[in-house]
Amino acid sequence: MKLQTLLIPLAFVALTFAATAGAESPTNGPPDLCAELDRYGNPARCDATGPDMAPWWDAEVCCDATTCFEPSAAGCASGTDLYWCESAELHSDGSLSCVYEVPSYCDVYPCDGLNIEAPPMKHAICCYDVGCYDHEGGPCGGLEVWCGKGASNWDGTVDCFD
Repeated sequence: MKLQTLLIPLAFVALTFAATAGAESPTNGPPDLCAELDRYGNPARCDATGPDMAPWWDAEVCCDATTCFEPSAAGCASGTDLYWCESAELHSDGSLSCVYEVPSYCDVYPCDGLNIEAPPMKHAICCYDVGCYDHEGGPCGGLEVWCGKGASNWDGTVDCFD
């Protein structure tokens, strides 16, 4: 057997292990809170944020049906369950929101390049073939995208000028 024939597969295996060396996997610990999906396939208990905006958390959280907190030294308080979140935003009251990134509107839909002055929207919107709307944190049956600048219309739709 040639040495070159043996070294190529070994190099591939070494590169594969090197690429995953620092990655933490929540599979051995508590369940990922954002892996709980709603009927449309979006994370049911996590909030959407824009591309490259999710603060790194990579830690456990204690959550009841609506709110999450950092675990104390004694663990989770009564009535809360232990989960893991890759990304989370810590709030001033000590609670936190696990978050996941959605694509920017212009990464999915054509943006005409017009420099339109619009008020900041800075939240996720839900889009269908017929238009987009602000789902206000509720379930999104379409495609969820991030809108940095936009305008709400009288009919409930949203124009995004991101």
